[in-house]
Amino acid sequence: MNLYGGMMPGGLSSDSYVDRQLRPMDAEHYSAAGIQLYRRVNEGIELLCPRERPWNSFTQAYDPCALNVFGGKRVPRQERLAETTGVRCFLESLGQVDGAPDTESLYTMLQNRFVVWYAMGKFALLVVEVPKENL
Repeated sequence: MNLYGGMMPGGLSSDSYVDRQLRPMDAEHYSAAGIQLYRRVNEGIELLCPRERPWNSFTQAYDPCALNVFGGKRVPRQERLAETTGVRCFLESLGQVDGAPDTESLYTMLQNRFVVWYAMGKFALLVVEVPKENL
């Protein structure tokens, strides 16, 4: 019996979803992962997003601004968990920026995360709240 709705070949979810964790086959066969940090403030919620000036092949020029997420492709046969890929990509992007969380802090924060699964890209976005003591 299928508990999750539609399935693609190999048992992967054909639908995108938000949940506390990835479905087992999605967790095993994800292609890429990322981390989205957010915090609650008096005015609402703030997201930490990389700001880029991407090349637009339609206009043959750089777009003035684009927001993205910290993420990237899985390293095959080395990264078994989406959390590992997400943390690696996040730390590679930020480097040694003052105030950035270290590896141990990220894994601690990941214990209370939820996951956004994008089925078409086999992409797992780990959405993590930054605790008030880390602001």
